[in-house]
Formats: sequence, C-alpha cells, structure tokens
Amino acid sequence: MMDSRTDAEVIACSVESPASFGELFDRHGTTLFRYFVRRVGPDDADSLLGELFRIAFERRESYDTARAEARPWLYGIASNLLARHRQGEARRLDAIEHVHHRIRPLLRGRCSSRRIAALDRRRRRDHHAPAGRTRHPPALLEYLTRVFQFTERREARMGSGDDEEGMLAWLEFGDGVVMIGRATAGARDVHHLYSPGGVGHATVMINVAVNDIDSHYEHALAEGATITMPIEDAFYGYRRYEADDLEGHHWHFQESLEAIRAREQGAG
Repeated sequence: MMDSRTDAEVIACSVESPASFGELFDRHGTTLFRYFVRRVGPDDADSLLGELFRIAFERRESYDTARAEARPWLYGIASNLLARHRQGEARRLDAIEHVHHRIRPLLRGRCSSRRIAALDRRRRRDHHAPAGRTRHPPALLEYLTRVFQFTERREARMGSGDDEEGMLAWLEFGDGVVMIGRATAGARDVHHLYSPGGVGHATVMINVAVNDIDSHYEHALAEGATITMPIEDAFYGYRRYEADDLEGHHWHFQESLEAIRAREQGAG
C-alpha cells in the first residue's frame, strides 16, 4: 500500500525518525535530478542533488508543516544552489584565466607549441577547477597523491615550493581538477583564500565523486587518513565518507548506490 502521508507529515516524522526523510528523496529526487541536469549537466547534477537533500535534511525542523507539498520548498533550495554554482563557476573561470596568462611565458621557453596547445585544451575542459590554499604545498601535494590518489599534472607545476618562490600545482581526479597553492598575503587580500591550518578550522568542503568508494576508503585508511565520517550509505542515494588532509581541508568522497549496484551486477 502506498504511503498516504503528505510531504509535511513525512518531514515532521523525520524529526524524531531521521531515516523516514528518505521517503522525501524517493518522491522528489528523480524530478529534481532532471531539473539540475537540464541546467548544469549530469556530473554537477549529482553533487547538487546530494547537497540539496543534505540542506533540506538539516533544515527539516524549521519546515512550515502547514504546507503539505514540499516541492516548492525543495525547488527554492535548488534555485539558490544553482545561483551559487554559477557564481562560483564565474569566479573559477576568472582565476584560471589569471593563472593561465602567468603560465604561458614560463612555459614558452621550455615547452613545444604542441604542449602549450595541449595545456590550452585542458584549461578549457577543466574551467571548473576549484582552488585550495595551504601553508606547505609540497607536503600537501605528496599527501593528496599518496592518500587520496590524486594525479598531478607535473608539466603544469609552477615554483619549487620553498618560502621565497612558493608553488602552484594542479591535481586531477577523474574529470575534475584541484589547484593548490601557498596561502600568501596576496591570496588572502586579493582572492580571500585562507589555509585551514592558518585559521584553525576547515574553510570549505570539497566533494569528490569516486569509482569503487569502498576501495578508495580502505586505501585512505591504510595510508593514515584522518577520517571524520566513516563510510556509510546516505539516505539520499550515495555511499560516502569524509576525511581531512594534513592542512585541514575537508574532503567528502562519494559514489551513488546505483553505480555500486550496477558494478556489482556486472561483476557477478
């Protein structure tokens, strides 16, 4: 028998029984996923959908239960997430363009025009790359590649990482790219970027989609990662865990339960 409760009743019930909130995802998750896909594509839609239901879950106690239908509330959260996503996209584009103009003169004397063109193509493909700041880029670079299995674009690295020169490095994971650099006065004053180790708390949570989340988790554990949330299945359709790196950046690794089931069925 289908549940005849309204959305408001489901939300009210979830205050005492959090697992029941998953019913709201079952009712509206597919529609909202399609809403995101039409606007940002399937890759970013996954992350935005998870973030939407995380926010909704955290705000469930403040929901106005006089409103039986929760879809307008969920779409309001979705619209705000899209607005922030587009603003962040524009800022990242500007940042990547700024760094790219600095890279070209440095590479021109040591790279062929073919390699510079390749970097151009990669820059255009990965315009969404987020940036992270650290007090010790070489140590963080080693940690992210060893523990979290990022791959460095070695040909794009700038600087040696010493106190005078600093360093910028680009790390790949799947189709995503993260740029790390030293938390200088310029980074703070111009770009408003701070190292978590410098301010004493995490300044951002970075979401990373992985294949085979359990293997990734076991590897991170074996390499001594600081796990802040053990691996678990989330009610909104993802298996996830969270960890901090040695600088204090907060990482959220996830894989959809649908992808896990498909992989397991294929292996069987």
